[in-house]
Amino acid sequence: MKVKNFELICMYLPIIVVCILLGTQVRAYFIDKGSDEFTANIFFIVVIFVGVVIYSGLTLFLHTIYEIISRIITKRKNLVLVNEFFSGPVSIADIKEDLKFKEVVKFDNKLEIALRYTEEQFALYASVNDLENLCSYVTKYAKKEKIEDISPVRVHKLSNMDLYHFGWNIWKHFDRRNQYEIALFLKDIFQYSLKDVETDSIKSHLKDDVDKGIIKIKSDLNT
Repeated sequence: MKVKNFELICMYLPIIVVCILLGTQVRAYFIDKGSDEFTANIFFIVVIFVGVVIYSGLTLFLHTIYEIISRIITKRKNLVLVNEFFSGPVSIADIKEDLKFKEVVKFDNKLEIALRYTEEQFALYASVNDLENLCSYVTKYAKKEKIEDISPVRVHKLSNMDLYHFGWNIWKHFDRRNQYEIALFLKDIFQYSLKDVETDSIKSHLKDDVDKGIIKIKSDLNT
């Protein structure tokens, strides 16, 4: 209560001071014009009273306008919230579509990382054409598509262990369960290098000597 009274005093004190100064000027004016003290004092009081009334009325008017505008804004906000609330729950079909889209984006990002890794590992050890074919085969492997009409990729300076490590990294990156598939992939794609190696043997040696070779085992292809 004391705080509120103090606020009222602070709000009205300046205008009262102004009205007193203005009333003093009016009083002095009427005295200069020959009016008696009583009449001059009446005008002095009237000026103060009228000034305070006008200020109070203007303050009340502006406060009323502010309240009306605030209510309109609040009502509109509430209306928007109500409309959003009653717009209905998201349908199961929309949820599935959203999840499907997120899965596609996630897969595309994974594939992009795998292809970039493939290019980095084989850029110095395979021809441009062979590297393009290899990236195409990796894409098909990632999409679980059947690889047909294979043009074997010829590499130089890379050992069988390097190819095994590459296969392991790609297999791990795409979270596949069947290691035999990646072993068969390596056997089919790198026919020149692995022609004398059985698929089962490739599978059993995918992760041998993890820190050796040009292509090493990686836990994450982003690093």
